[in-house]
Amino acid sequence: MRGKFSSLAVAALVIGAGFGAKADSTFIVGFDNAGLGNESDGVISEPFVGSGEFYSPTTLYPGHTYALSSLTGFTMNFEFSDGDSYSESDIATPIDEVAVAVSYYNGPVSEFDGDLRLVFTENGSPADGGPAGGSLDLVNVNDDVLSFEPTYAGGNYEYYEQALQLDPAGNYLAVAAPVPEPAAWSLMLLGLGALGAGLRMRRRTEHASA
Repeated sequence: MRGKFSSLAVAALVIGAGFGAKADSTFIVGFDNAGLGNESDGVISEPFVGSGEFYSPTTLYPGHTYALSSLTGFTMNFEFSDGDSYSESDIATPIDEVAVAVSYYNGPVSEFDGDLRLVFTENGSPADGGPAGGSLDLVNVNDDVLSFEPTYAGGNYEYYEQALQLDPAGNYLAVAAPVPEPAAWSLMLLGLGALGAGLRMRRRTEHASA
């Protein structure tokens, strides 16, 4: 019984590793520091001041814009070098005013060319109901504000430190998390096949000895 349980557990881990992550529903986010105020050079570059992740259980496809309210169960987590962090519970903009637009990235950071990119944008033409007037504003427990600017601003972001009276701004880039390469898929499928063959052989052996 212990051998069967171990084999099934390994199979579950292999399946989970191969099929659990979706490149078009998990996006890795990076923030740079392009200057103060509303300055931005439109290029993600060092020094980086923050990172994070946006996850949607709904598969997101390029060329589509999705109302954030339609992505039931989405999560977002962003953390900056000064220790400030934000999550979906900090959203201060009416959620029905927020959308995410997904496209293929073709920009100055060439290593991401062809990857899926996500930008926080407006759902229709709302009145920017968040405290900072961005496409998406988040306010954390320290009353610090992270404001994602509308798409027409080039996917820029402004990061407000109200407590310190600072107003740094920069750019953000959200690209799809990688999925296993075809070779990795082949290895996982071979592994599953080997596990299945082992289980069948074990059953035959136990049946013969019964």
